[in-house]
Amino acid sequence: MEKIVVTGMGIIGPCGNSIKEFWQNLQTGQSHIRKVNEKGIQYAGVVHKDSFEDVIHRRLLVKCARFSKLGLVAIDEAIKQANFKISDYPDKVGVFIGNNSAGWDTLWDGFNSMKDHTPLSPHLVSNWFPAAVQGHASLMYGMRGISKTIVADRVSGLMAIKNAIKYLRKGRIDFAIVGGVEAPVNSMSLEFYDSIDQYSRGSQYRLFAENKGMVIAEGAGFLILEREENALKRVNKESIMAQIDGIGVGYSGDYNDDKALSIYQHVIRRATDDHPIDIVYLSGIAKDREDKMEVTAIQKELGRSIVFCCPKTTFGHTVGASAPMDIILSILSMKENIVLKTHSDPLPETNINREPTEKHHATALVLSQGYGGIKGAIKLSRYN
Repeated sequence: MEKIVVTGMGIIGPCGNSIKEFWQNLQTGQSHIRKVNEKGIQYAGVVHKDSFEDVIHRRLLVKCARFSKLGLVAIDEAIKQANFKISDYPDKVGVFIGNNSAGWDTLWDGFNSMKDHTPLSPHLVSNWFPAAVQGHASLMYGMRGISKTIVADRVSGLMAIKNAIKYLRKGRIDFAIVGGVEAPVNSMSLEFYDSIDQYSRGSQYRLFAENKGMVIAEGAGFLILEREENALKRVNKESIMAQIDGIGVGYSGDYNDDKALSIYQHVIRRATDDHPIDIVYLSGIAKDREDKMEVTAIQKELGRSIVFCCPKTTFGHTVGASAPMDIILSILSMKENIVLKTHSDPLPETNINREPTEKHHATALVLSQGYGGIKGAIKLSRYN
């Protein structure tokens, strides 16, 4: 089966507005979780970018909710890094996006306009819909290939990648712009996330601590994926950043621990195909049951010596964008031979990387767990 390779990456989040800035700030290990003045959850990871006009034309910008703006910034960086012109392949570029909370900020503004009897935005309906980013990206770049938005809670981004690879392998597209984006730091979204008892009200996002849950964050991470043959026609081998080796997805339901553990082991086995893994990126639920089950499943499949990390504990959990952002960070970590810090209490017989550490590694496994029992894993490695 032909390799699927990564030729471009883009990111925006609480640590920075580009790959370079995000990576530099993340390596300090200092928390980027801040107080927010919204109802519900009181702390979050927030993007600090005053203007988007450097990336998005003003005529399109007025049509965009915040999550579209974040997504377009990350997409633009990934396209520039991949160094190709979409206008040369308009029908062969697909867009695949994972998202969970859509543009609820504009929906909330709409409710307030109705309450105050002021005019509604003409862009309200198209702004808040989860597929808005794929539509705005298609308008911005003139893309006419297959486009899909996946809503699957915290596994949304991983599912988007799975879909993109399917269409690449079928030859329906030659390039996949794929990733995830979230902008949930608004009253409506935070009230919802607070209600499901998965997210913390406090400023600490720590694994295996008091297990109060994740701290929510906004951000976006996007990749350019291509078939190896297609990529090598455009760029030299040194420009290929990584390859995706396998993906596993499964559903266990929420209440049967034995079934959940078995499904998680199956997902890991499917993604790794029994090949060794150097580093595992935890999904980072920060709840006792889910965290320990995840570690148990990994150790049963990959051994007790495996090294764990969870960089998102530094800046917050970006829900549907979390897996693509973890993949980007794992690729950068392999390139720089650094394993990033995890904010965590120690867990006996578990090798959790609690400080930035120099370590040569060539493979990584990124895990993702969603509300309701969906689980996913994706294996990637240095391009060989």
